[in-house]
Amino acid sequence: MKLRTGLLVVLGMGFSLVASGSTLTDNRGFSNCESELMDALGESGLVLDHDFEVADRGSSKTFYIKGSAWADDGSRTTVTSICVTDRFGHGVASLETDSEKSISRGGILAVQ
Repeated sequence: MKLRTGLLVVLGMGFSLVASGSTLTDNRGFSNCESELMDALGESGLVLDHDFEVADRGSSKTFYIKGSAWADDGSRTTVTSICVTDRFGHGVASLETDSEKSISRGGILAVQ
């Protein structure tokens, strides 16, 4: 019985991870957000996690994205972003980025 319960827990976790970005519009939205983030912070060595959360707001989708970049002091720092697209994942309407330490790229500075 314990093995069976453990298998159900593992299967349940697998389904919840897939659900975070499983639709075409979610993947399109993430790709558009990723492109905007790379334009803003790409030269800072930005690396994004492809496991993201999506909140469907009806007329828009809000993506919660995590990653890391090089900080000004030479260490890696966590970067979190909130990106809003239309409900189909097209066009980034807003993008907010926050990091644990200052990161810079060509005059663009993102701070806590």
